[in-house]
Amino acid sequence: MTCRSVHTAREAIKLLRESGFSEEQVRKIITKYPGVLASNADWGLKPKIELFKTMGITGKDLGSLISKVPRLLGCNIDKI
Repeated sequence: MTCRSVHTAREAIKLLRESGFSEEQVRKIITKYPGVLASNADWGLKPKIELFKTMGITGKDLGSLISKVPRLLGCNIDKI
């Protein structure tokens, strides 16, 4: 992994933690969808997490949903 990709991975994990995901949920997400580690936290992941929050899916429910179907973080929300 290059320095840039390590930084990207750390930022993705940091965002998940700051969004209220438990350590177990973060592990499940990374295991099921390792591509999340290559996603830009600010413009790749955060808008998707914010979208779920605007729909009323927050906290424990959001963590549970995303850890069960982590590919949701890879969807193009502009085409929804």
